[in-house]
Amino acid sequence: MQKSGITHSVNAGKFHITHSTRVYLFGALAGIRKGLKFDSELLYIGAMFHDIGLTQAYRHSTDRFDGHCPPY
Repeated sequence: MQKSGITHSVNAGKFHITHSTRVYLFGALAGIRKGLKFDSELLYIGAMFHDIGLTQAYRHSTDRFDGHCPPY
């Protein structure tokens, strides 16, 4: 059964939100465990937007920030 575009978009959105929330939580826990001081709001914003290049709106190569970076 093929998903409709709307259903797929909603599921992808939920995946990215839960993934980014886990990134924030694990990052915060790792920082706390190591005794690091960090700005929790800045960490949250970074975690929420770290995969924005994977979203439909920004996945085109001309819009990506890493398109001109040399390989490692």
